[in-house]
Amino acid sequence: MATLHAKAVFCGELSEGVVGIIAAEEESGDGARVELMRATGFEEQDRALGQDTYCLSLHTGASVYGGVARWLLAPGQLKLELSEEAADALDLDDQLTIEFDAERGTDLSVWLPKVLG
Repeated sequence: MATLHAKAVFCGELSEGVVGIIAAEEESGDGARVELMRATGFEEQDRALGQDTYCLSLHTGASVYGGVARWLLAPGQLKLELSEEAADALDLDDQLTIEFDAERGTDLSVWLPKVLG
């Protein structure tokens, strides 16, 4: 299991047509980081490539489309259970935990369903 102790969490529109959640180890966004992003619309090419879903990326540059089998949001903690394929692609165990200031949970409860669908 990997754990990110996030001092910064952003939920919302990342750019035009892209929503997401970014959790970072440092307030500046530096250090370890987990990014969940989803386009608000998809083209036929996206569908053909299996990219008509969210993207999970790490600060290491590793990325995977889809791959979250289940998620659980609790006060101060988000647990992502990863598929075997996603865990392999990200070089992680099957669970990724993000710990954060409990007040961030309200934003996450709104944005997680929008991003992870």
